[in-house]
Amino acid sequence: MRDRYRKLYAGMVAWLLLAGQSHAANTERLIDALTDVEHSLAHRYQAKDDKGRSLDCLNPCQDQSGNLLGVYHYMDEGVFRLALGESDDGLHWRCVRLLDSHASQGQLYPLADGRFLLASEKDAPNSCWIRLAEYADLTALRSGKPSRSIDLERSLAPTAEGTPMVDRIGREEGRDVIDLRMHYYREAQVDRLARGQLVDFEQWTATPDDALNQRFSKLDAHGNFGSRDLLQWSGGEHSLQEIQLRPRDWAAWRVWLCERDGQPIRRLDFRTHGGSRSFANPHAERVKFDDQEPAILVTLFLPSEGAAPGEAGELIYLVRDPGE
Repeated sequence: MRDRYRKLYAGMVAWLLLAGQSHAANTERLIDALTDVEHSLAHRYQAKDDKGRSLDCLNPCQDQSGNLLGVYHYMDEGVFRLALGESDDGLHWRCVRLLDSHASQGQLYPLADGRFLLASEKDAPNSCWIRLAEYADLTALRSGKPSRSIDLERSLAPTAEGTPMVDRIGREEGRDVIDLRMHYYREAQVDRLARGQLVDFEQWTATPDDALNQRFSKLDAHGNFGSRDLLQWSGGEHSLQEIQLRPRDWAAWRVWLCERDGQPIRRLDFRTHGGSRSFANPHAERVKFDDQEPAILVTLFLPSEGAAPGEAGELIYLVRDPGE
């Protein structure tokens, strides 16, 4: 009997080792794909929409019908404008309409029943906060007519909470529950990570993500902790997180690949054609176009302080999906 249990234990240990090695190999393939801009399937630096306006912090999503949508912001007469765009190839974007003014850092979240949730950062002089808006369907979204919206009251910082990301949407005890990730301007000195929950578009609570903030601080990062995105692929889910190594240094923005809960795995050292060094506002979406292999659409904002000549601004590129 003891020999039998020893064999079972040994077999289980071997299986766990193989599974760990397989997961590590998958992660390495994902990192190689995401960082190799030079050998991507297609790319576009300093990307603009069809009206010639910058596609800053473009955040793409593909709905169940295959429509490739995205929200982005641009500066107009000193004001951030949040716009909705559509694309057929991921690189070239048509402006559908203006969604909001004094708004930026948007995320569009398609729901299984055809609704869309828009999370964004609203701004006023010396302050910013999070706004959520729900659209009944694609027609309502294209028309810019939300069925309901809410401005979330700040509770963690007196002046700034923003860069929202929808983490999960579900129902608990008959109520809609939206989990968000975000940042808050801690002690009016530095942006740090936080999480929040909205119940039935009425009850909002938020808490600092102390564990993640401490983890990134131990990686010798002392600037702002900001935008993030979830990437779903065959190996499960990962997140991309922007981190500023040094305060007030725009050349010090870097991106980490993380576990789904945000625990850092490794810094992503992107290889652009000109050798840019600073990368912010990472977004990645698995996409499928007609008669083409599945790919990952990646967008990054390259601050001018750390960008190679001709590369500053929004970078969009497509890479082969390493999970296929």
